[in-house]
Amino acid sequence: MEASQPLVKSLGEVVATPVREPDIRVTSAAQLCRFLVEIQLASTDPPEDYLATSVFFANVGGSLTSSSDWTTAATTVLHAFSGGYTPSGGSPFLLYRAAGITVKGYDLADAKPRPVRALVNYVPPGYMVPGNMAPNELAVPLRFYSQRNTKDQRGRIYVGAWQRSQAYRTVQSTDMTSVLNLGLALFDIAVHGSGFGTLGSTWCVWSRKLNLFWPIDHMWVNDQWAHMESREHIETARDTATGVPVTTGPISGPTIP
Repeated sequence: MEASQPLVKSLGEVVATPVREPDIRVTSAAQLCRFLVEIQLASTDPPEDYLATSVFFANVGGSLTSSSDWTTAATTVLHAFSGGYTPSGGSPFLLYRAAGITVKGYDLADAKPRPVRALVNYVPPGYMVPGNMAPNELAVPLRFYSQRNTKDQRGRIYVGAWQRSQAYRTVQSTDMTSVLNLGLALFDIAVHGSGFGTLGSTWCVWSRKLNLFWPIDHMWVNDQWAHMESREHIETARDTATGVPVTTGPISGPTIP
């Protein structure tokens, strides 16, 4: 099975349509292991703050029976985010190679609070230089959906932080392709990657409302930046000013007819 078709660029978008056998929605049947990965990114060691948190869902048709199985699968996801995985039809995703990455694996079948089934980390050879970074809240969305681009069948991952040298008015074509490479890697590891490839797994959108897992078959990136208020840095400085009014208030307003 091929992992993807060649990339197609049109009107400021980079699009990939992964090729898979025909899929229908996947219910959370008892024999399926719901694999949730939480990815946290840090710019310093120890982390002063997290740049971003992302979520990856996979429906695993077989069974992750041991802690070693879970660690292997989580490590494969870690490689996709840290540039250690080359997907079919794409290149390694390298944006986060200078960020600390923590991957936590959970089974959605576990009762809340869910125990962490796997915990793996990536420590870069050197961390991002804060003075060279664009604002944390600038992100490029990796958007994806299953069959139809509707609310319950689509999702996105906000990719950032970026370097100041990359923060043009619009997202550059090379950076769009870089983000799409992350999507190709996530699609590919679910189908072929260590810990997943022998289990009939697939990257999914999870509809919490319907409790359905929708196998992803389309993804795209455009040239628009997204602003993520939740990623703004903690205020460390503030300039203030005061003025002396002509008179003290309050002042009565005019009679309004």
